[in-house]
Amino acid sequence: MNEQTQTPVNESTDEKDVVISSFRGFQQIRNMIVSLTVTGNCCNEPECNRFDLSMCANLKTIRIEDNCFRYVTEVSLKKMECLEELSIGMNCFQGIQNGIASKQFCLEENDSLLTLKIGANSFVDYDEFILRGS
Repeated sequence: MNEQTQTPVNESTDEKDVVISSFRGFQQIRNMIVSLTVTGNCCNEPECNRFDLSMCANLKTIRIEDNCFRYVTEVSLKKMECLEELSIGMNCFQGIQNGIASKQFCLEENDSLLTLKIGANSFVDYDEFILRGS
């Protein structure tokens, strides 16, 4: 898989838009992003088993295209004060792991969240789906 990191900067607001196509690329840029797009068929390595963006304080938009994060068994998006949009494509977060007792999606205390979209067949084997306000 080719690794791409693009960081075009909007000169008037100094906002950055980042597109990644590998898990390693994501780990390197997570602290300073405002908008995150994960390209289709990405982050499907077995070692990629947890997805937590709670440390991304300025993140406003998360867009995950189809067929991503197939081995992730825990998704945590908590207290993300700027998050306005979460869009997850089809066939994402399959939780393909043998011996994992519980698979959990947790979206908590994201008061700015306006849009949540989840595509068909995403989270199909998850045991817990937690949505909570503050």
